[in-house]
Amino acid sequence: MDAPARRPFTLGQFGGVVEVTVTLIFLLIFSSAFFGPLIETSAATTDTSWVRMLYYGVYFFIIILVVQHPLVTAKGLARSFLLLLPVMLAIVSALWSIEPGFTFRRSIALLMTTGFAIYLASRYDWSDLIELLATTYGMLAVMSLVFVLLVPDKGIMQTTHPGAWAGLWWEKNDLGMNMAKAAHLCLCALIFRPKRAWLWGPLLALSVALILLSTSKTSLLAMILAFAGVGGLYVFRRSPLIGIPLVYFGVIFGVGLALAVEFAPKFMFGLIGKDPTLTGRTDIWEALFSQIKHHPWLGHGYGVFWLDETGPAFLGAPTDRMAGSHGP
Repeated sequence: MDAPARRPFTLGQFGGVVEVTVTLIFLLIFSSAFFGPLIETSAATTDTSWVRMLYYGVYFFIIILVVQHPLVTAKGLARSFLLLLPVMLAIVSALWSIEPGFTFRRSIALLMTTGFAIYLASRYDWSDLIELLATTYGMLAVMSLVFVLLVPDKGIMQTTHPGAWAGLWWEKNDLGMNMAKAAHLCLCALIFRPKRAWLWGPLLALSVALILLSTSKTSLLAMILAFAGVGGLYVFRRSPLIGIPLVYFGVIFGVGLALAVEFAPKFMFGLIGKDPTLTGRTDIWEALFSQIKHHPWLGHGYGVFWLDETGPAFLGAPTDRMAGSHGP
């Protein structure tokens, strides 16, 4: 009797542990953590060759992960074709971009990260995916705390916002944004996996503490809204009779808050330590909209608007003179 043919080696033969470990590493890399202590500014990462080579390696292994489960990924792509349309638009925008090479490179990165997201959604069910993401951001929370304790002059901002924690990132808002995600994910993991409350509870508390230490008001507001949304859904599912009036009062509160911001902006923003310009953000938005008018339909090309010195965001004049042969 002939011996059975040897099956080709696949990643799955290692078991789920290897695949989950590789996925976890990729998620950590995509969080942009660790680059803050190594590179002076976030804008410099796109011009740093070793970072670019790191991402190329990640993209190569993403293709391997996708190939390992072709049918599952194909089904995910079929369900996500609308998600791929803006990705295709980003790639095509290299034709009229003011920096076509940069646009094409960033578009391929967008394609690969979108493919990785589709792979995650297709490969794992909701509870497993939430726990995987919560593990990723929980690790980032712990590592940020350890980094600040070991290297406080790097983990705590010294100049622009002295005393605000930045953790593994460049700036306090980066830490706050990622810890808002961590808090939300740990809360969801606590709901989906209550038997591991001993893990998700402390990580949730640590994430909230890091948001407060970052002094990022936007991140704090995002976390509060996320918690309110989760709480509202929980109450609505448990008791619709209580959920309906809760939604009603929530809408009333939201409308009242919007009216208060409209008619008393200084007072309302003062409650969270901000001015009506949101620390200069409205000035940036005004410049943004003035540049959008010059290319309202197709834009300037994916990823180039905020390029230092050459991007439209840094120019007060219309960008038609820059577009040259690349303009539409």
